[in-house]
Amino acid sequence: MNARGFTLAEIMVVLAIVGVLATLVAPALWSYARTAALQAAARQLATSINLGRQVAISRNTTVCVEDASPTNIRLTGFQYATSGVELGRGETTAAFLAEQRLEWLKSLALTNWTSATLEAGTTTEGYGSIADAALYRRVTTITDSPGGPCAANCKLVRVTVFYRPTTGQGQLDQERRLDVVTMLVARS
Repeated sequence: MNARGFTLAEIMVVLAIVGVLATLVAPALWSYARTAALQAAARQLATSINLGRQVAISRNTTVCVEDASPTNIRLTGFQYATSGVELGRGETTAAFLAEQRLEWLKSLALTNWTSATLEAGTTTEGYGSIADAALYRRVTTITDSPGGPCAANCKLVRVTVFYRPTTGQGQLDQERRLDVVTMLVARS
């Protein structure tokens, strides 16, 4: 550097170094931005589901949780998801579908313990038959008086949700499953 400023060669070297650094740092920043958006969307979805659950319990009714924000943050967060996150989303949706069925059965048990829907048996909802979840299959099994510490007026409920991965993490013919089990007890 002379007394009047920088030479053209010095400026070119600095710009080349900045360009190389930007090329190395940009993918990490892009990945960070996608991860942050996904985490924010997951937190928002979990908050919405928990709020819906609290409202359903307090009102003793079924509540449908829907993201009605104008920006639809949930989709924005998931649209950049990697294949591993897509699998996680499949598992999260399966867990939501199982919990949705259990909450519905619990609310039914509170209002009408003798309902035909709560009779022992197995109910299967095939692929394409669950609203907004065509890629999932749900099987609900109810067993009366399963024994153990609960001898009478109890129902063992198992909800199994089956789904196929939608990414390269698994072949489409590899069906995955998620089981949720709970016990319903009649109010005295």
